[in-house]
Amino acid sequence: MSDLPPSSGRASAKQPRTRKREGLEDSTRKILELLMQNGEMTFKDIHDTLDLDYRRAYDILNVLLTTPLVQKQGKKRDNKLPYMFGDGKPVPVSVDVFSLLSDLEEQQRAIMILTMRIRKLQELKESGALVNKEAATAAIIAAESGQAEEIDEAWGLALKSDDAQS
Repeated sequence: MSDLPPSSGRASAKQPRTRKREGLEDSTRKILELLMQNGEMTFKDIHDTLDLDYRRAYDILNVLLTTPLVQKQGKKRDNKLPYMFGDGKPVPVSVDVFSLLSDLEEQQRAIMILTMRIRKLQELKESGALVNKEAATAAIIAAESGQAEEIDEAWGLALKSDDAQS
């Protein structure tokens, strides 16, 4: 058995939490919440407030700097300059950044799929492989405005059916 005390904090419903995973996720969440509350803080203030291992805090902040959530003014190695969450102003209400990022990724995938459909429809329209060019135009307009149901309906009308080709 381990001499470590049982972990405190919220347990995930999806997976059992390991000490390493819990520590990294919780530390990242704590740093983000601290920066949200204060707007901006120096590395020393973050390190002292959260009492995190120096290297872990530094690594987490370096990873967060690669996201649009956290930024730092000036030289990367100058720890006297503040790290800022967003625009550097405190956020009055706690925001679940992790769910926002996952929603953003999902929306980006949907945009990519719609963009590919628009390109395919434009190619088919230009090549003459469409029966109904008005339906193709309607599908392109629906895709550009994000109306997924209308895209599928117009797409089906625009393409030649197997019966029409034979």
